[in-house]
Amino acid sequence: MNSDFDPSIEPNPTPGFVLTKSQLEIQNILKKNNSNLEQMFYGGLKVLHDRDNPERVYQSALSFRELMKSMPTAWPSLPISKQNSDSQRNYKSEVNNLLDKWDRVKKNSSVDFVAWTGKIDVHLKKYLMYMEETFFAWHKSDRQPAREQAGDFLNSIAPYATTVPKEEAKRQNDFRSSKWLDYLDFFNSLVHHDAGDGKFGEKLKSFENFLLEVVFSTKRKAAARDLNRLDELMGGVGHD
Repeated sequence: MNSDFDPSIEPNPTPGFVLTKSQLEIQNILKKNNSNLEQMFYGGLKVLHDRDNPERVYQSALSFRELMKSMPTAWPSLPISKQNSDSQRNYKSEVNNLLDKWDRVKKNSSVDFVAWTGKIDVHLKKYLMYMEETFFAWHKSDRQPAREQAGDFLNSIAPYATTVPKEEAKRQNDFRSSKWLDYLDFFNSLVHHDAGDGKFGEKLKSFENFLLEVVFSTKRKAAARDLNRLDELMGGVGHD
């Protein structure tokens, strides 16, 4: 993607396509942190405006799904961002690397790899240690559960103040993670045409509120947010 992309100077802007105040605020936040994320957000909104495109809702949903999938690994200044960036190595190249190492082990080790007899010597030991400490550890981090990844990302980008009780902070972060995954599942279902597009506009507005009020919020200071208020903003029914 073009890192110099700037919607404000787009050569042929779509007639009548104007971002709302909330959308502009989200766009500016994304632009300050990662231009590729900004392009996904803007592209999703723009294609949705193209009423001559019968696939506009599904293509828009694809942009927002990719935005959500990319944010936890593309956001700057977060420990998880570097960790996951390091983990996004190519599996094919990693397996090929293992095979090369294995060939060298079989060539240099005293172990009989046909009968599988002999002691674990330094060559085989180094290989097994690499498997456990490097390859398997990388594989595990690369396959971090979605809810855990969402929770880590949300808690890193918008942490609660230290004065908020840990149990309450955890409860609310679990709630935020659940909401995050709900939106991700919704966009994903549309991408695969597994859901109708009738409520897309309503859901998108709710998602924008979620980004501004929850993900990008800087208002959580001495007290934790009230879950009913959050659910109300997201269009939910509240919590007892």
